Amino acid sequence: YNGEKLFLEPGKQAMIDIKTQQTNITKVDVNTVVAWKNGVFSFKDKPLKEIMKLISRWYDVDVVFENKDLELIRFRGVLDKNQKIEEILSIMKSTTINNYEIQNKTIFIR
Repeated sequence: YNGEKLFLEPGKQAMIDIKTQQTNITKVDVNTVVAWKNGVFSFKDKPLKEIMKLISRWYDVDVVFENKDLELIRFRGVLDKNQKIEEILSIMKSTTINNYEIQNKTIFIR
């Protein structure tokens, strides 16, 4: 980037901040980073807010957290992208969220 060369080792990822033009190399969980190509969502200690952002894009729905504390709950697991949204929410309900409701194209998390 801008003539700067970075050398990556296995298990590392380079990130470039376009605003500051700073580069950063971090260690990553390779299975989580490449899970998309295997048709799954893979989460390792991710906040529910980040997870629902991905799910909302994949399923083309909006997500509303009625209880903002739930946004910070961390989730770990692997979910198949071919599952229905109701199946994914049911799995999450058994582990992290108390309740949810789907109205049209909006998911309300309680």
